[in-house]
Amino acid sequence: MNKTPKVYLYICLIITLLWLGVFMVVPPFAMAENSTVSFEKTYQISYSSQIKENNPYLPRVKLIYETAGLNLELLPQPTLRSLNNANNGVVDGEAGKLERSVEGFSNLIKVDAPIFTYTGQAYALRPDIETYKPSLLDSAKMGIKRDAQWALDAIGDRKVLKAESCRQLFELLLAKHIDVALCPSRIKNNLDPSLAAKYRAVRPLEPPIVTFPIYHYVHKSNQDIVPLLEKTIRQLTLDGTIDPRESWLK
Repeated sequence: MNKTPKVYLYICLIITLLWLGVFMVVPPFAMAENSTVSFEKTYQISYSSQIKENNPYLPRVKLIYETAGLNLELLPQPTLRSLNNANNGVVDGEAGKLERSVEGFSNLIKVDAPIFTYTGQAYALRPDIETYKPSLLDSAKMGIKRDAQWALDAIGDRKVLKAESCRQLFELLLAKHIDVALCPSRIKNNLDPSLAAKYRAVRPLEPPIVTFPIYHYVHKSNQDIVPLLEKTIRQLTLDGTIDPRESWLK
């Protein structure tokens, strides 16, 4: 009896099982991407240590890499060092930034699918200031964060009080040294919980002043994973798993 057909069937079965095993480990759409993508490598991605660990921004980055079948290690670092290390290839990328924040960091490649939205908002304590209008910038005593470019753009050449943090601005509101503070949306949730009661009366004003998309960035040496990450983010957005319109602070 010829055993060749049986041997052939066994070989086909083994190949099929191995192929199915690969699909169980790596998502099918990931396999269709550039063959140079390394699914064994652990990608070290830095982020600003000013971001609290309970911020939804970090689990979202983890979800994107996990869905793409990529290994990830998130590394908290001081804000500027995080950008410099990502740009210099010390780490593999930066978790998320506004486009204007990475100007001049020429080695960073944008993953061109937004993951969150940065929203700049006005905050007030006075009961007669109920909503935000551009005319408020002329009629109220304003306070901004010293390094907030969007707030500097909104203020223009108007007189303004500058502080190092939104917490300092809220203190100035409570002390009535300013009428309005310009800070990120939902910034109160990113402050120490012990301060929640103290700043309860500080209200965000609608509508927001600015909104900007936040993107993930990788060092140019990892450009092979960019199409895969873009496809993953778009798929997660399409099926409703993530909403890039959400504010990165909750």
